[in-house]
Amino acid sequence: MSTDAVRAALAELVALKDLKKDADGYMAAGPWLFSDAHCAKLAEYERRKPLAWAAARAALSEPEPGVGATRDDGMPARAPERYLRRLLAYRVSLPHAYYDDGEAHGAEHGISIDFMREPVADIDAKLRALNVARAECAAAQSPAMPVEPDTQLCTFYGVYTFPALVEAMEHHIKKLQAKLPQNDMPAATKTRFA
Repeated sequence: MSTDAVRAALAELVALKDLKKDADGYMAAGPWLFSDAHCAKLAEYERRKPLAWAAARAALSEPEPGVGATRDDGMPARAPERYLRRLLAYRVSLPHAYYDDGEAHGAEHGISIDFMREPVADIDAKLRALNVARAECAAAQSPAMPVEPDTQLCTFYGVYTFPALVEAMEHHIKKLQAKLPQNDMPAATKTRFA
């Protein structure tokens, strides 16, 4: 995106805004104050408005010089872009990724990503899909509860199963509550543990 083109488009839009403001000021004062010069200004505004917006859209949509340019091998032409893409590939840490000869690509869960050649939007979409696949696999592999109860708690209470551990802990809590003086206990605690 050329800075000069953006500045020129912005300057034209500001000039049009001033022209419109001038014309609207006369319109607010009353149509009888309109002269041929004011009508010409309004006509000039209507003529230049679509051209100015088209120029602004074109200036904003043109790529920045060097961005998006590729070498003969399909990799980005700019070294900083290649470096950032390689860093992203390392950060994603795909198993069996290939990083030799400046390459950076790999696959996981059937999703193959070439960090050096694919457009940024495609990499983004594939990374989102990869994160979903990783989360689903992690949820499927980790059970909701641990398979075995905590060994320290089991040793402390002298039990070996979850139900026995829960029962022993409830019994212990009741014994501790019974030792508390009832008149010093806050109201919220009395109703909760009564």
